[in-house]
Amino acid sequence: MPSFYISFSQKIYLKNRLLVILFLGLLIGPISPILSYAQDYPNHRIRVVIPYSPGGPTDSIGRVVIQGMSNILGATFFLEFKPGAGGVIGALDIARSPADGYSLLMNPSVHVIYASLNKDLKFDPLIDFEPVGLIGSIPLVLVVPTDSPYQTLAEFIDAAKRNISLELNYASPAIGSVSHLAAELFGRTENIKLTHVAYKGTAPALTDLAGGHIHLMFAPVTTALPLIKGKKIRALAITSRSRVASLPEIPTFREIDGKDFEAYTWYGIWAPKGTPSLIVNKLNKALLDTLNTEASKQILRELGTQPNQLSVSQFTEFVYSENRRWSKVIKDARIESD
Repeated sequence: MPSFYISFSQKIYLKNRLLVILFLGLLIGPISPILSYAQDYPNHRIRVVIPYSPGGPTDSIGRVVIQGMSNILGATFFLEFKPGAGGVIGALDIARSPADGYSLLMNPSVHVIYASLNKDLKFDPLIDFEPVGLIGSIPLVLVVPTDSPYQTLAEFIDAAKRNISLELNYASPAIGSVSHLAAELFGRTENIKLTHVAYKGTAPALTDLAGGHIHLMFAPVTTALPLIKGKKIRALAITSRSRVASLPEIPTFREIDGKDFEAYTWYGIWAPKGTPSLIVNKLNKALLDTLNTEASKQILRELGTQPNQLSVSQFTEFVYSENRRWSKVIKDARIESD
């Protein structure tokens, strides 16, 4: 029998093996360029869209973060401001951008509730983005006018429950803002009736509160702090898990009534849906390394922001958790955007 003879069973074996090799080639072929692309990332400038006007808190926080990430990754990050429609215009821009890691969105916590407030939204804030990382959070403080008869949170709640005809209103910087939703959640948790008065920004809302035209407000600690220190308004409670260093004398809600009531304005980074996970993880690591430097920690804390270090999976879970929580408040209170 010739040495080159191949039996029928050997032919079947070789044929099957050849099919496996071809199949693996089809799988590996498209993946290799992606791996190479992700490994070479970044090799040119990275655009970070802030969907608000320059000069706000997202701008200030964003500059700290992109400087650190730029140093770590060796690439230039630049901010692009696209205000309008409460942040929707800028977010839509990133949702429609190439998923290559060179277009990112930096947005506060309102990002997770866009769809709950606007049924005609042209993108899904959860599905159309890849969560990259959480930058930091700012707790809210419940404040009342200085001449308010309520010296403590317990007194306020007691008066509201004893006198159901008492008309109490609260201010917020915008419909659907964390200040708005926190107040709604507070009223429902304590079973007290509160009337919402929406303003165009935190500053005018606090001005009317200080003037005695509004009964209460859940305001970001950073914005309310100068008025509290100047005795223009009075702080009753903090929405964080523990007391904050800038207002050590103000108790948390948990300390007062034992209820787990927390609310924050927080800031995160997102990439367009489909951005390779290797790139997302590389961006997340650069963000975490930035937040871990003493210089960044100090500047962010001076801005009133507590740095948070979450992995991609942890941030993704956090985003969905916040969406579920505040979407329920919006649905229960029947809140709609203008």
